[in-house]
Amino acid sequence: MKKGILADAKPATQLLFVGLVFIGSWIVFQLLGMFSGMFIFNLNFQDVAYTFESINDSKMIGFLKYVQALTSIGMFIFSAIAAAYYIDYDWKNFLGLNKKPGLKAVLVSIIFIIIILPFTNFLTEFNSNLHLPEFMGGLETFFKEKEELMTKIMESFLQPSGMVGLFVNLLVIAVIPSIGEELTFRGIIQKVLIRWFKHPHWAIIVTAFLFSAMHFQFLSFLPRFFLGLVLGYVYLWSGSIWLSILIHFINNAMAVIFYNFYYGGKIGDYMEKIGTSENGMPWALAGIIAGIGLLYLIYRDYKYKNSIS
Repeated sequence: MKKGILADAKPATQLLFVGLVFIGSWIVFQLLGMFSGMFIFNLNFQDVAYTFESINDSKMIGFLKYVQALTSIGMFIFSAIAAAYYIDYDWKNFLGLNKKPGLKAVLVSIIFIIIILPFTNFLTEFNSNLHLPEFMGGLETFFKEKEELMTKIMESFLQPSGMVGLFVNLLVIAVIPSIGEELTFRGIIQKVLIRWFKHPHWAIIVTAFLFSAMHFQFLSFLPRFFLGLVLGYVYLWSGSIWLSILIHFINNAMAVIFYNFYYGGKIGDYMEKIGTSENGMPWALAGIIAGIGLLYLIYRDYKYKNSIS
C-alpha cells in the first residue's frame, strides 16, 4: 500500500487537514461558480446581489443550479479526493471505490430505501414538532428562517420543466451530492474517526451527526441523521462506498421525481403522508422493522466474510 504524506499523522491532524481542504475548496469553487455563472447566464453583480428576490426567474434558477453543482463538485468530490490522496496515494482504495458491491447488496439497498419511506416520513413529522429550549429561541428562529429560505429555493429548483429539467435536477440534487457527500463523510471522515475512537459505532454516530448538521436544516435533522447512520453502517459492513452512494442517490432521486410529478399535477402528496399521523404509526413501524431485516442481510455477509478471513 502506498502511504500518503499524512498516512502516519494523528487522526486529529488528518481531520484538520480535511477541514482546511474542504473550506478552501468551498471558497474557490463557490467564487469560480459565481463568476463563470455570471458570464454564462449574462448576469451582472446587481442581478446576483438580488438573487433571492428574483428566485422564480428561470435564468436565476439556472444560475443557482449551476453554482450549486460546481460548488458541490469542488467542496465534496474534489476536496475528498485531494485529502484522501495525501493520506493514501492509492486514494481509490482508501475511499472504497475499488470494491464493487454484489448484486444482492444492490437489490437489498434499493428495496430498503423505498420500504423505509414511512419511517422517514414519521421522523420528519416528529422533527417538525420539536422545539429548542426557550433560552435558545433566537437560534431556533434562525434555523427556521434558513429552512424557509432553503425550502423556497428547492421548490423553485423542482418546478417541472420537462425531461431536460428533470435530468438537470437529478444531476444537481441527487447524483453530485450522493457521490460527493459519501466520499467526504463516509469515505474520509468516518474512516479517520474509526481510527481515532478505535470504535466504529461512535465514529458512525459522530459522522452522521456532522452529516446532518452540515445541511443547517433543523426541521429535517433527525431523518437526515438516521440516513447518515444507515449509510455509515452500510459502508462499514460492505466496504464499498458505491453502496452508500446508491442509497443516498435513490433517497434524493425519489424526492426529485416525486416533486416533479407532484408539482406537475400528476400525483398527489400521498407519498409524503405515509407513516405520518394521517396514516398512523403502523406504517412507520412496519417500515423500520422491514428495513432492519434488510440491513441484517448485508450485516450477515459482513460477519461471514470476517469469520473466514
